[in-house]
Amino acid sequence: MKITCILVATLLLFILPSNAKGEWKTYHLTEGDFSLYMPQKPSMKVSKQKAAKGLVQTYFYQSCINDCIIAYSATFADFGKDSHIAKDPDTALEFAKVGALRNTNGKLTYESYIDYKSYPGKEHKFNIETNQGLYVIIQRVYIIDCKIYEMNVSTPATSQFMPEHYRFLDSFKIGK
Repeated sequence: MKITCILVATLLLFILPSNAKGEWKTYHLTEGDFSLYMPQKPSMKVSKQKAAKGLVQTYFYQSCINDCIIAYSATFADFGKDSHIAKDPDTALEFAKVGALRNTNGKLTYESYIDYKSYPGKEHKFNIETNQGLYVIIQRVYIIDCKIYEMNVSTPATSQFMPEHYRFLDSFKIGK
């Protein structure tokens, strides 16, 4: 009986949906002063990106499960008060979409306007081909003053989107 319980428990680890793995909790991401619900403490990479008025420091956070087969990521960049982003958020949102599609060679399958506390945003869904097969990415981008906040869920197309995927996307919050 004990062996049967252990076998069943082990089997469940492999057949339960991927969102059942990881220690989900809300993490406050200091650069950008925002929080997200993620499966583990995210790693952070800092880079500089070309912008209209010079280089902009960009912060990329990522939290993965199942050996990064499913990835939850967020990017933050502050373009400064004199940037075009605050003056023309629709163009900035379009650039974010076009950049994501170009960088991944993705195919857009869905697009919708969204907002966060009356700040403009967009949600995109696109497919990308990888060495591991077809992946689906849901991306949400918000323009808040002169800052861009971008959240992505990346999962194999053969997986179904789980409630935690949307819980991650819906958990975005400025501050703690």
